Amino acid sequence: MSFQHILFDLDGTLTESEEGIRNGFLFALQRMGIQDPDPAVLKKMIGPPLHYSFPTFFGFSEQETEEAVRLFRLYYEDRGALENRLYPGISELLKELVDAGRRCYIVTTKVEHQAVRVAEHFGIRPYLTDLIGSRPDSAEGRKSLLIKELLERNGIRDLSQVLMVGDRLYDIEGARDAGVASAGVLYGYGSRQELEEAGADFFCEDAESISRLVLKNNG
Repeated sequence: MSFQHILFDLDGTLTESEEGIRNGFLFALQRMGIQDPDPAVLKKMIGPPLHYSFPTFFGFSEQETEEAVRLFRLYYEDRGALENRLYPGISELLKELVDAGRRCYIVTTKVEHQAVRVAEHFGIRPYLTDLIGSRPDSAEGRKSLLIKELLERNGIRDLSQVLMVGDRLYDIEGARDAGVASAGVLYGYGSRQELEEAGADFFCEDAESISRLVLKNNG
């Protein structure tokens, strides 16, 4: 086993983004007539695609969901994307992996140009071979489809060399559906139980443990 291509989720894996996402949800929900949403529900909304979260957790119709997504993105584009910070050791991790000859990528259901903005703001864009996110005009944001598209456009055919690193079940299930290995991080927004039940192949407690997992074999 030698992982050469490391695919990272963004929110909850590379960046601690709860503040900006929560504020975006609050902005949207308050304008949709929901004034005091349960904080536990807001936390569950971090990770899944927006077009899944609003109808699933608040019963919004298709039309209401489109408006809520528009409002969320309005706030997030203006302020929320940068109400955010890297987790400890992430810059060092990416540099170490690249210096060791690994290729790093971001696969996120966040709208792609927003993910690029975050990566550039925190200075990690130079470490990335590629970045893929959702399209602004698309409700489709399944992680497995994004992983497959990234692999295809980068000509990656040996799936045994690919590792998806993420904090939620969507990352783990997406990796499984795409036929690649997965590592669940325990410092993000999902629990160990969630990651175990989704079928994570590995677990990482911090950036250093991700490095050990990837670099422990020199193949």
